[in-house]
Amino acid sequence: PGALAADAATRFVEIWRVVGFATFAGLFVVLAARTTEISSGVWVVMIANKLVLTIAALSRAGTSPGAGEAVGWDGALTVLP
Repeated sequence: PGALAADAATRFVEIWRVVGFATFAGLFVVLAARTTEISSGVWVVMIANKLVLTIAALSRAGTSPGAGEAVGWDGALTVLP
């Protein structure tokens, strides 16, 4: 079963796991490209990770435990850099 098929109690955790896998895949792509812009590529991937997690947490805040706290932490890290 996929992340969206999980029950409400674990759905946000499953979404977090999938986003984490995608983040590391993106980092490996940036590093494998071996360009001179690796630093900016890493920042783009990490900020995108926090943005996606903030959006996911906002959509699950009422039904998944921990999602409300993630809105604050991931949202802050999205706008902080």
